[in-house]
Amino acid sequence: MLTQLIFLVLVLPLPVRCQTYTWAYSTYLDVEFSFSCNDTRILLTNGEIVKWKTPQHKELKQGHNDSDYLVVDSITNTGQDLVIKRVRNDLSGIYVCMVYNNGSLRKSAIRGLNIYKPLYHNLGEMYIENVIVAVITAVVFLVPLITMCAIYKFRYMTKEEKTRKNEMKRKYQEMISQHYGNTHNNHPHYDDLSEMVKAKDIDGSGGYDNPVVTAL
Repeated sequence: MLTQLIFLVLVLPLPVRCQTYTWAYSTYLDVEFSFSCNDTRILLTNGEIVKWKTPQHKELKQGHNDSDYLVVDSITNTGQDLVIKRVRNDLSGIYVCMVYNNGSLRKSAIRGLNIYKPLYHNLGEMYIENVIVAVITAVVFLVPLITMCAIYKFRYMTKEEKTRKNEMKRKYQEMISQHYGNTHNNHPHYDDLSEMVKAKDIDGSGGYDNPVVTAL
């Protein structure tokens, strides 16, 4: 009993390290990435066969090799690893590895790739798609608008329409001329101001001279 108590006293204060189980991963686009179906929750045994299911529900078996995926065998197990040759947004999602023993499904596990978003080297990579979408949206909106304005401006006009347009233009110019003409007439000319400044009062002082204060 005493030995057990001493063991507990010595062991309990020690930090306990547990392996963190990771099923979801984030990586950069346009790089190679691989999953392994062997971890502490599955623990593959010799001779077991692994099959993979992609986010597009495509089943990948031993020896599968195409432009996107490569199924790799280990020394003891068939199809243990799945290699994604070039990560793209359409290849992101949930992958499932299924472990078969003697033809029967023993266990399955999920693997996630870029579930939230991929990694980016800089902010430009993150927002480039949004910028492209915004530019395309602006072009789609502006092209019809500019086309309609051009059609209206260069449309065919009858003689009556041209006469009416010229008449409106003439009246507008007359209105502008009258406005600036009245504004100019309401202000004294510079020559008149000069004459007023030079004008002499009866006592000989100029119109803008300061008054002389005589001390009492």
